[in-house]
Amino acid sequence: KVKKDSLRDEALSSLLGQLLLKISLISDQNLASMVRRALPLIEQNLDAVEDGWSSFPTQVVHKDLWPFNVVYLDDKVKAVLDPDSALYLPRIRDLAYSIWCFATRTPDGEIEPPDLAKVDLYLRTYILQQTLHREEIEFLPTAMVRVWVEDFLNFTLNADITRDYWAGLDKKIKDLQLAVRCRDSLQSLICSVI
Repeated sequence: KVKKDSLRDEALSSLLGQLLLKISLISDQNLASMVRRALPLIEQNLDAVEDGWSSFPTQVVHKDLWPFNVVYLDDKVKAVLDPDSALYLPRIRDLAYSIWCFATRTPDGEIEPPDLAKVDLYLRTYILQQTLHREEIEFLPTAMVRVWVEDFLNFTLNADITRDYWAGLDKKIKDLQLAVRCRDSLQSLICSVI
């Protein structure tokens, strides 16, 4: 069964409005300040990440396709784990997320700037298996930013307003900051693939 996640069916601007209301209800000012740190990045990128998003082809996407959810044996994918978050979304959502995670995650799960050679290899290999429209390929760096805007909003709107639950918030902010910072270099690389 594929679920339809209501948070992801709404425009991100609507989710941002909901988050602003939630921030006003947080009594712990240190926690509220932590959430507010990401707001300028979200606001500055909102129009770009929404522009044309709904016009891309949709399909069932895994939504959490990253190294720890893929099992390999003899250098071949043997299983993809954790399909419980599958949704109908633009297909470039999974591609953007998986490229990002495979190219930025260290073996211990920390993030670093994307390894452009991994991005190039992943994208070229994907294109051999799945035809993409030129517009989808060109949008990928922006889709990577969109994934982290969406992830941040989804996480904060679904989180209890307690410090314990929000411990992963700093990591989500770092992903968002890095995606924004690396968008131009990724755009140059991706345009060379077309």
